[in-house]
Amino acid sequence: MDQYQSMKIIPEAKLIDIQSWLMENESDFKPPICNKMMHNDQLKVFFVGGPNERQDYHIELGEE
Repeated sequence: MDQYQSMKIIPEAKLIDIQSWLMENESDFKPPICNKMMHNDQLKVFFVGGPNERQDYHIELGEE
């Protein structure tokens, strides 16, 4: 069996105009957090603005 036969095509996939999306979500890129999730599925896509005023950085192994 060909390895690609088992891959499914995502029917709900769509093109997104990033510049328009950023302008529509501009209020989410203000301090102190400055981020917004664009896509939340098997692949997660975040946009992060800056500079970040927070000083409480941390490193964790695995997902937050």
